[in-house]
Amino acid sequence: MSQENEQVKNETVAAKEAVTDKPAKETKPRRIHWRSGLGILLGGIIAESVIVTVYADDDTLKVYSTLMFVIPIIGGLFILWWLFRSGFSWRIRCAGILIAVLSFVSFNLRYRIDGFSGAMIPNISLRSDPTPEERIAVYFKSAVNKASAAPDETLTDDSDEPPAAERQTLEITDDDWPRFRGAQGDSIVRGVTIRTDWKENPPQPLWRHPVGPAWSSFTIADNLLFTQEQRGLEEVVVCYDALTGREIWLHENNERHSTLMGGTGPRATPTLYESRLYVMGATGILNCLDPLTGKVHWATNILEDAGADGKAAQNVQWGMAASPLVFDDVVVVNPGGDQGKSVIVYDRLTGQQKWASGKQPASYAGPILETIQGKRQLLIFDAIGTAGYDPQNGKELWRFAWSNSPKINVAQPIVRDESLVLISSGYGTGSALLEIENVSGDNWTVKPRWRKPGQFKLKFNDAVYKDGYLYGLDEGILACFEFKTGKKLWKRGRFGHGQLLLIDDADLLLILAEDGNIVLVPATPNGFRETARFQAIEGKTWNHPVLNRGRLYVRNFQEAACYDLSRR
Repeated sequence: MSQENEQVKNETVAAKEAVTDKPAKETKPRRIHWRSGLGILLGGIIAESVIVTVYADDDTLKVYSTLMFVIPIIGGLFILWWLFRSGFSWRIRCAGILIAVLSFVSFNLRYRIDGFSGAMIPNISLRSDPTPEERIAVYFKSAVNKASAAPDETLTDDSDEPPAAERQTLEITDDDWPRFRGAQGDSIVRGVTIRTDWKENPPQPLWRHPVGPAWSSFTIADNLLFTQEQRGLEEVVVCYDALTGREIWLHENNERHSTLMGGTGPRATPTLYESRLYVMGATGILNCLDPLTGKVHWATNILEDAGADGKAAQNVQWGMAASPLVFDDVVVVNPGGDQGKSVIVYDRLTGQQKWASGKQPASYAGPILETIQGKRQLLIFDAIGTAGYDPQNGKELWRFAWSNSPKINVAQPIVRDESLVLISSGYGTGSALLEIENVSGDNWTVKPRWRKPGQFKLKFNDAVYKDGYLYGLDEGILACFEFKTGKKLWKRGRFGHGQLLLIDDADLLLILAEDGNIVLVPATPNGFRETARFQAIEGKTWNHPVLNRGRLYVRNFQEAACYDLSRR
């Protein structure tokens, strides 16, 4: 009996050992679907290559398409693949997402975006670096302290004129620069020659100092220099000595306009007319000032004036940028709005409204006064098109629809032969030459003589006209087009979204590039040729330059400078 039990026991142990020695079931390895992830990345590369090829000469549409389509779509698909299709373990997937989030947070803690370029590329700075406004605040504080410590110290100049406070009126001559883009509002410098041998005789700096942020240009008369700036919470109009850069007076309004894309501060350039200074702020405040002292004659808010029932008209996204137009006894502005007051005309001496008209949204181009088919007209380039108004009563004489998806029209129209009006916009829009005809009485017709979609795109850069040809920065690239036919003669030289002047007597284009370089290019339809260049200021520069009496005035959102370019 015991022998049988022993045998059973041995058989049981053997069976257990047999079971134990049986190989374990193999775990199926994870399958990584790397081909799907690689396909998404390759699709993104192909899509970006197509965008770069199609929009080779349009940086705005190139960056816009990348930011709005390629990055969101490809990025979204890749995240979905990583989470639900990659095949990695959830531990690895969650770790990957965590690393991405921490990298993003770490980058944002270390760096900041100081606005965007004209092509919508972000400008990145260390957070430890002072902002331009902080640097400027330190400069102004030290300048005030220095002035307080030495109240008798003054800068001298070679002018025979008495100090501004001792004069009674400001005389404006044909040699002055009394408004945006010069006396005739066309960015053409007449009766002035400059030296161009900059390698042997480089431009001589006369002064340079920080300024508050703004995209305003300068107005000059009788050696007084006017512009706008943002200084902290105050939007200011400033008068400088044109020869020394010394601040003479400033006028403050407790206003501040700031957007990440568009930057901080006012945009419009002051207008001088018969010893009065008319200035438009970014939030709609229109000031009429004494140009010698900064004293306020009158002030109003055009957005409030354009509203109804106590509600102001809505400001445009980047702020009021159009310089006021002043002629005869009126001031003309374009606040926009749907209350029948999108164009308002004020008495220039009292600020009282004379008439208001229109229900169109505003954009950024300023009103201009032109004679078309023998009749003086106000040309308004608003968000949805361009139109001619009777300056006496505000009646709309004609209109031509012209817009783009962001409803941004900035470049000033160019009128020639009393019937031809050139209009142009960026964001892929292009340009057109309109032919205006007075059929009879108040019966006007408008039709395009030519239209060039996607060509000669003036985003927020103004063009100049010379001997039948147009010169302008077509999405940052200098281009020459024939005015009456729209034929492109050449397109070369990348200068970003800067601005330019035409030195008429020398047939020269003076370009202030977006990076602060000054460049000379002959104004000729025969081809592009750069003849001289120097670095005038540092940082993003969208402001229009001014050339007056042989002196070049430049500024941007952080500094201003003056150079002597006169012949010796």
